[in-house]
This record gives sequence, structure tokens and C-alpha cells, in this order.
Amino acid sequence: MRMSVKTHLVLSNIGSAIVALILVYFLLSKTVQEQISQHQLKSIVQASEDVVTLMLAAKKDFDTALDFWLQDYHQEKSPLPRIRSSALDGAPSIPLYPNHALLLMNDQGQILNQRWQLSAEQGNWISTSIDKLLIYLKPDKVRGVRSGVLFVADRPMLVALRPVILAGKESPHTLIAITPLTPELLQWSDSLGVRAFESIRLHAVSEVGLINLWDIKPDLQKLQPALEKSTQVFFKQSAGETQFSADLTMSDDWKNGQHDLQNALIINIAVLTLLICSCIALLTIVFVIRPINRLSDSVTAITHTHDFSLRIPEIGLFEMRAWARTFNRLLNEIETTNSALMDSEARHRALFEQSPVGTLVFDKNYKILSCNQSFSEMIALPTKTIIGVDIGKIVKGDVLRVLDKVLSGRKHVYQGALQSNVVSARLWVSLRMSPIT
Repeated sequence: MRMSVKTHLVLSNIGSAIVALILVYFLLSKTVQEQISQHQLKSIVQASEDVVTLMLAAKKDFDTALDFWLQDYHQEKSPLPRIRSSALDGAPSIPLYPNHALLLMNDQGQILNQRWQLSAEQGNWISTSIDKLLIYLKPDKVRGVRSGVLFVADRPMLVALRPVILAGKESPHTLIAITPLTPELLQWSDSLGVRAFESIRLHAVSEVGLINLWDIKPDLQKLQPALEKSTQVFFKQSAGETQFSADLTMSDDWKNGQHDLQNALIINIAVLTLLICSCIALLTIVFVIRPINRLSDSVTAITHTHDFSLRIPEIGLFEMRAWARTFNRLLNEIETTNSALMDSEARHRALFEQSPVGTLVFDKNYKILSCNQSFSEMIALPTKTIIGVDIGKIVKGDVLRVLDKVLSGRKHVYQGALQSNVVSARLWVSLRMSPIT
């Protein structure tokens, strides 16, 4: 069975909506994965940059680095003390706090002097590791190092270095400030954006090689992490100066946040797909179904009324307007042709009705289909009585035999008597009879 145009369009739009749904799903799924990956990378890099900027500050000199780390000390927002570097070892203006130290190193890598304000346990801990400190800080490479965090006896220490300036010139001596990374400092750094990770190990690599390491390990007993993913990120702080890499292990909270983000994006995909399908259906109804309905209604009205003066509104999509324009043009042609036929029929009917020659039309069953007024007067019967009557009931005689020849498909001329069954008078007529093909 042949489908109607409307059914075909509805099925086509349903198929288009399904295809659009599939395309939107695949495109947005890819977009979701890209957004999640970009979000992960951005979070990793941002947290790493925060840590590196906070704890390494490789581009800053001694004063700037310490001021950057200790700028909130006066407001008691930071557990770090404020250590000024405007004087050398032994100067009374250097404020030393418990568990901190200043060292002066020459160009041979020897510690010339040191100021310790450490407990006995911490003092022994640092003093026994001074050789490891010198391994990291070679004298010919110190000028390229400003500050950082390094392991001393497997403990993270905040260290800042600066060449000593004497009489406006740089001396071969280097001032070193060391501050232990206390749990309070770790907690403070964690509040700056590191809490997304259970464990972070930072490596600073410069022109001189590996210079410092720092490892953050929060209270793992409280966190009880279920670590599933480990990501390594590399980024460059300054071209040709220092490169940093970070091995990052994600926390459950961070991963749960990613799952929430993914679920939200999936919901957005579903809502967006529903909106797209609704818009497609609405546009189909407005620009396709309604114009087709108007076209169908107009065709039905013209078929029933034969009023070819009706026109279809030329609105809707381009195809709908083109269809309506074509249909209206056909209606114009039909109306013109029909008007010409009606005029021709009127003229021929006038000739038939008003002709002084009697004329009648009959079929193969001798039934009279029509006649003019002159014929009805000849046989003295009204036109309404003649139409539909067998011609043998109206006339008789030889003319009936002539009618048989005409019905066999031949033209014939009859001249003779024509006698009516209605009146007794006999008429002498000349008949020209011809079959209508």
C-alpha cells in the first residue's frame, strides 16, 4: 500500500530525529570526555603550580622568596617565622626562632659559620645530615638556585639561598636559611589547593641537575585512601631555567568530584538532546505538517466544489512555498481552460437550442438524450417529455429502419415521411443522421 505524503514526512522526521539524537550523543560524549580530561589536567597543573610557586619559587632571590612565603606572618596566618636576610651571620639584627638555622657557605662548599636555634634532637638530626645538604648545593651551582625544599635525613626542609653582597659586589659566599617543614606548614600548604591529592612528589630540575625534592604526605591513617589512579605532569616554569615534574595521586574526594561532574554532564546531554528533539518536532509541525495540511484541505475543497478560483497560501519552508506556488499556477491554468470550455459550451448550447432545424441525440438503445425546441414542436411534444423516451414510441415508419443503419456506424440521409405517434399528421422531412464518435 502506498504511503501518503504526510505519513512519509512524519516517518522521515522521526528517522531524522533518531539520527540527530545519535549524532548529538556521540559528539557530546566526546566533548564530555575532553572536558573531564581537561578538568583533570587543569586541576593537576593548578595544584602543582600552587605547590611549586609556594614552596620552590625558583625565580626569586633570597629576600623576595622569604617575603613571599612569610608575608602573612605578622597577621599570624602562617606558621613560618619571618627571617630577614639583610645581615650576615653573627649580626644581632637577625631574628632566629626555634627550629630554624642560618648557615654561611664559601665557594668551596664549606660551612664557615652557622647559627642554630634547634632542640638537641633536631640539632643532631640536621648536623648529621650536613654532608647530604652539600651534595645538593654545589658551590659552583648555587648561583642558579634561589630557594627550594630538600630532604635532609628524609625530612623536608625549606631552604633559601642568596649570594652574599659585600660593598655592592657579589662575594663567593652564600647565605643559607633552613626552616623545617612542620605539620602546621604542611596543613597550611594543603589548604592552598593541594588537598585534592593524597601524595605529591615534586622534582625541580635545572641546568645543574636535580637540586631539591619535596614530598607531601597528609595523615593517611585518617584518609584511608583507595588510590586508583596516578598521573605524572610536566610543565616548565621558565624557558631554559627550571623544569618541574609532579607525580600526583588522586584522592577519593577528588575522584568523587569527577564522577559528579561526569553525571552532571550526562544529565546535560540528555536534557540538551530532549530539547533538540522537541525543537525538531516543533519546527516540523510548524513548517512541514501545517503547510501540508493546508495544501490537502485546499485540494479537497477544490475537488468537492470545482471552484478553481481558490488559492493556497504561499507560506512555510522554501519547498512548501514552491509546492504552493506550483499548485496555484496549475490552478490558474485549469481555471483559464475551464473558463474557455464553459464559454465554448455556452455558445454551442445556444446554437443547439436556438437552431430552427430540429435536432435530437439518441443512444444505441434508441433512448433520446436531448433535443432542441424545434424538434419538440415538430412532433408536438414538450422537451421534458421527449428526453429519456424510446424514439420508437414517438415516431414510426421507414425512418426507424434508417436509424438502424446510423447506429451501425454509417452516416445516412433520409428524405421522406415522418409520422408521429402523437399526432396524425404526416411530415415530409429531410434528415441527416451521423454517429457521434
